[in-house]
Amino acid sequence: MAIEDADNSNGCMWGVPKSHNEKTSKFFIRKTDDSGTEHIDDGGKKLGKEGAVILEAKKGNFLTLL
Repeated sequence: MAIEDADNSNGCMWGVPKSHNEKTSKFFIRKTDDSGTEHIDDGGKKLGKEGAVILEAKKGNFLTLL
C-alpha cells in the first residue's frame, strides 16, 4: 500500500510483468546455528530493468502487477 503518492520523480517501484512465472533463483535460509540467515543463489535467470514498468500509485492505493 502506498503511504504517500509515488511516481517516477520520487522513486516509485518498478516491476517486470509475468516475472512471477520465472524460477526463483535467490533464497534466504536460516543458518543451522540460528545466528541469522544466509543467501543462496542457484544461478537462475537474473531479472533486470529490461521489460520493467513503472508502478505509480496514489496515497492509500494498493499495487498489483499481473
